[in-house]
Amino acid sequence: RTVKINLEDHTILGGIKTKASKVRLAPIHDKTYEFWCSFDQEAFVPKSFREYRFYPLMERIGFQYENGKKHTPHDCRHTFSWLADKYGVDEICKHMLMGHKIRGDVERSTYSHRTMDELRESLNKIKTPED
Repeated sequence: RTVKINLEDHTILGGIKTKASKVRLAPIHDKTYEFWCSFDQEAFVPKSFREYRFYPLMERIGFQYENGKKHTPHDCRHTFSWLADKYGVDEICKHMLMGHKIRGDVERSTYSHRTMDELRESLNKIKTPED
């Protein structure tokens, strides 16, 4: 299993793309907490998520394809990055939340640290249509 959901701490651990993503700990946005509660935390499998949750939702909202190409969960990173910029998420927090390394800037890559509470606060700056 590659993703561990900790509802008590409101965090997600892991990923599937890279070695670094498998050990990355990220906060859960307050507005998506109920969504994450709907999963069996012991049996969460990214492939099942894509097949049984993501693709059916995208089809239901009519956004399954763009320019003839099927959307993937990875495409959501583009939306997240745009929303983070729109709502003023600190650049270091944005990089950390996306799992990016800060290359070419020794000061920021070596000395920039953020706590989980700071990451969560930055993440929760992103508003939803209901806000």
